[in-house]
Amino acid sequence: MKRDGNDHQVKSECYFRNLLSEELTKLERKGSVDHLTVQSEASLLPRYARVNPLREQLPYVLDLLKDQGWTVRRLKKMIPPLKYRKLVARLEPLKCYIDPHIDNLLIFPRGTDLHDHILVKQGVLILQDKASCFPAFLLSPQPGSFVMDVCAAPGMKTTHLAALMKNKGKIFAFDRNAQRLNLLRKMSKNANARIIQAQCIDFLQVDVNKFTQVEYALVDPPCSGSGMVKRGEFFDEFEQPNTERIKSLANLQAMILKHALRLPSLRRLVYSTCSINWAENEGVIFEVLEDVEISDRFILVNAFNQWKHRGELNSTFNNKIFSKEAAEEIVSKCMRASPKIDFTNGFFIAIFERRNKCL
Repeated sequence: MKRDGNDHQVKSECYFRNLLSEELTKLERKGSVDHLTVQSEASLLPRYARVNPLREQLPYVLDLLKDQGWTVRRLKKMIPPLKYRKLVARLEPLKCYIDPHIDNLLIFPRGTDLHDHILVKQGVLILQDKASCFPAFLLSPQPGSFVMDVCAAPGMKTTHLAALMKNKGKIFAFDRNAQRLNLLRKMSKNANARIIQAQCIDFLQVDVNKFTQVEYALVDPPCSGSGMVKRGEFFDEFEQPNTERIKSLANLQAMILKHALRLPSLRRLVYSTCSINWAENEGVIFEVLEDVEISDRFILVNAFNQWKHRGELNSTFNNKIFSKEAAEEIVSKCMRASPKIDFTNGFFIAIFERRNKCL
């Protein structure tokens, strides 16, 4: 998105802030996202739970589960995707797996209700979809780092970052919605995540030049939520989205991503959405890479090579800057997740790293 002067930028940001307010109002009024369709067949999604090492370590959790009658098996790191899907689909009651991709993630049989489990109430287990665990896991900030979570509420990814950092360093967490930010604060307290500095502000109003110590950023902006699956439902992947709404959201997402990439000391950034719409995912990445100022300083790197479900080109792709070969290379570096292929919510992830010459 090219900007023609300060007046145009101010008008654009006002427009997109209004758009964001409208989207949040829609979500609050409806109680769910637009693209959920009730189906007669039950969802195949298992129940995922992330062990929070800021409360207890994995061996403690496994011992307690075994005492409660659970059989726990660790899946091999390089398990073939087809075998993984078969094993997860056939999970039986009182049997669970240690996930082969995400550290400290447990896979329980579909239909398992853990909401009242003592470990969940104590903040030891955090109920979080596997796909939602990838952004923090792939950002992988080291203990002692300074990190920015630009659209942080309700806080699952933020507390995951704090766990990866072992409560050492600082996480600047921004969200413009005060009610959702309060959820983040409550979740942080329950998870014993003590390094999160939460602020209720529109990220587009944040002066990123003041955050000279921040080297990692997580950008999970407002999106259509078209990848989210409610328990007992499938989303309709063939449903036609509201084109104008998706276009407006994609413009907002590109603005937020570009703003984060202006952090002066940024080394690594993860962009993610819980959308299946191309415009909000690969489309945003192409728009950002078209910005010469950004592409001169940052490159797109492979997101989790062992994950086979990659980004894609849409059937009408036509770009004057990138050849089809270059575009195919770009999308191959992105990763997707979906209920039918990966047994997760629909998700998209791309990773930017600063070029060595710009360090």
